[in-house]
Amino acid sequence: MQNLEEPQQLSRTAKALEAIEATLHQRRLAPPDSLLYPHSFLNMQDFLSLKKFDLRELQEDLRDLGLSSMHFAHPHLLYTLQRERSILERLQGKAPREGSAAEALTPREAEAIHRERSRFLKNDDARAAVMLTLPDEAAEDPLIRRILAQSDVGIVRINTAHGTPEQWEAAAAMIRKLNDTERSADPIKIYADLAGPKLRTGTIRRLPAPIKLCTRHSTEILLLPDDGVRRTALEPRPDHPDETQALIVVDPEFYQRLRDADYVEFNDHDRKPRFYKVLSWSPLSCRLQCNKKVLLTPETDIGVQISKKEFLYTHARNFQTLPETIRLQTGDRILLHGEDQPGRLVGDKPYKAEIPCMLGAEIFPQVEAGHRIFIDDGKIELLIEETTPRGLLCRVITTKPDGVLLKEERGINLPDTPVALEALTPEDRRHLPLLQGFADIIGLSFTQNGADVRKLKALLSETPQIAIVPKIETKEGVRRLPEILYELMSWSHGAVMLARGDLTIEVGFENLPRVQMEILSLCEASHTPVIYATQVLESVMKKNLPSRAKLIDVSYAALRADCVMLNKGPFAQKAVEMIDRIIQATRPLYDRGQPMLSRLDEWEGFRDAFLKNAVKP
Repeated sequence: MQNLEEPQQLSRTAKALEAIEATLHQRRLAPPDSLLYPHSFLNMQDFLSLKKFDLRELQEDLRDLGLSSMHFAHPHLLYTLQRERSILERLQGKAPREGSAAEALTPREAEAIHRERSRFLKNDDARAAVMLTLPDEAAEDPLIRRILAQSDVGIVRINTAHGTPEQWEAAAAMIRKLNDTERSADPIKIYADLAGPKLRTGTIRRLPAPIKLCTRHSTEILLLPDDGVRRTALEPRPDHPDETQALIVVDPEFYQRLRDADYVEFNDHDRKPRFYKVLSWSPLSCRLQCNKKVLLTPETDIGVQISKKEFLYTHARNFQTLPETIRLQTGDRILLHGEDQPGRLVGDKPYKAEIPCMLGAEIFPQVEAGHRIFIDDGKIELLIEETTPRGLLCRVITTKPDGVLLKEERGINLPDTPVALEALTPEDRRHLPLLQGFADIIGLSFTQNGADVRKLKALLSETPQIAIVPKIETKEGVRRLPEILYELMSWSHGAVMLARGDLTIEVGFENLPRVQMEILSLCEASHTPVIYATQVLESVMKKNLPSRAKLIDVSYAALRADCVMLNKGPFAQKAVEMIDRIIQATRPLYDRGQPMLSRLDEWEGFRDAFLKNAVKP
């Protein structure tokens, strides 16, 4: 076996470290006076310079020599390089050349900077904080209040892409009251997400929804005169809450004719007319015997006989309108446009449907034929076949085998198109003064570059205590992450949100693990706190059922992130309790992503048992 400490290997490894250290010094730029965290700026530069090399062979040499392989040295790179070079020089019998102590950040100093920068997120330095997204009606939800009062949730998220300003203010007031009463020792912080320039599908044409009458659950028909009051077509029966009754609003003149009627006819012109016996009539309602199934549509004639040969007909007036059903299959073609027209199915065009897109008029001129489009978190993949004066003619190339329903207000991603849009929209600017009144943290959605952060800092100049969180969810945001992190170094408090929903579509599912690790590494090198977001414990939140993949996902977040964000859902309480247990369980095993040798008692008796069975008399 080769002697791992032979002079050639020691010399080769020491020279490699010396060359890297020289490169770091050569490429370092002096931090501007405006930076609050100059050491973070210097160390981030070192990390970016280091990434110019492929150091895997060097890491193997360091490991073979029993030294640190620099895998966990991101927050203090120059110090680690200098220490390892010094050790190698001593092993060669040379007098070590010490680096400048002022330039090299020690691990403890790096940890102190990170602890200072992440303190606005969490009160406990040793564990990740938990952020919970509030539903729109949070202020009136006693369950949400109980969860926040009794759990370790440290931050709540208000998403201004949903709800109203009144609902946001009401939620903030509820949090303030909770902090004054039940959370005074550990107050909850408020994170407000700006909506940003989200490209989404627009509205879809509303069509009346048919009403199924006389089914197993719909067991009563009531005809009502139209008095101008809006009524739903189906509601629970007062005497049998597990059953529904159909409330059919009709013309008042027609209704008066029912007083002397024996039967009412329902005719949908597809099958034989159905006749329903009149059981009772009053000025307020007419009850019919419910014995024959029928599908009531706007075209269904409702008739009553007014003479031997004459019938009077009317139609129901209170249909609920729902978006038209547009189910897309692989191979279908659709037209995406930026017009103020609802989406709809078309029968006389070379495509199946026309779909409006918010911001489409601004973005579509930037795309080209051959580019891909993803809708609804990748459920629908399109290929642009042609750009037309009206919009984009696209072909569906990927869906589920049985197709996918195209819905309103679903996100659209253009992974092949560099989209030039500012992160701050005019609507965000209008909402910002309101948010400044109650938010502790403001999230900047779809941050593309450092200029986006600078604009938000300028708008928040009168409230510098509010933390800024750029959300990284586009290819451009990843590419220009160093300048985004640089801008945060001149603001009192800031973090980065790893928003994996849109980011997954932008970079590709198979590339997300690599991109995610690179983002986390760069943030560690710049001592920037990270909020880990999107679909964390989603199966628990929505279905009260954990999945192995989601549990592993949240444990990874607890090891490397400073805060873990949960979305809203009906089982928020269980998700919060579960994520707290996971964080507590993984806490002794890792420290900032580095494995720690904590005590483990489960295997303590193995050695004695092995010796007892192995040693025979």
